[in-house]
Amino acid sequence: LETDIAPRDIEFTLGDSITASTWEIWDVAQRRPGLRHLRVQVHARLAYPLSGLVLLLVGLPLAARPDVRNVSSSVFLCLVVSAAYFFCDFFFQDLALHARIPEAVGGWSAPLLFAAIAILGNVEPVWRRALEPSV
Repeated sequence: LETDIAPRDIEFTLGDSITASTWEIWDVAQRRPGLRHLRVQVHARLAYPLSGLVLLLVGLPLAARPDVRNVSSSVFLCLVVSAAYFFCDFFFQDLALHARIPEAVGGWSAPLLFAAIAILGNVEPVWRRALEPSV
């Protein structure tokens, strides 16, 4: 039986992609379009470094509000935001794995969604300060 499947392709389908480089995974994913999980994994790996920055942009304004004196409520709120972020990340990647959304959307949705929340959440206070009369 002749096939163009290489032993490396089989190793990737059995879980070797965890230790492989992103570009090795992308190479196999391009050669084997049926291995959808590899394309999702590549996009998730590229988007993952942004998660720390995005969580900082969302959580810092919540934790550093001048009107809150209770530190524990701010820390709890940041933990809730972090949990929501990683739940959304898992949810979108799962949708991509089951072919309900494109792989790139599955990998990049959580960072982009929470970056938009961070930006929109900080727009209102800026406008409020700009419209306040100076004393």
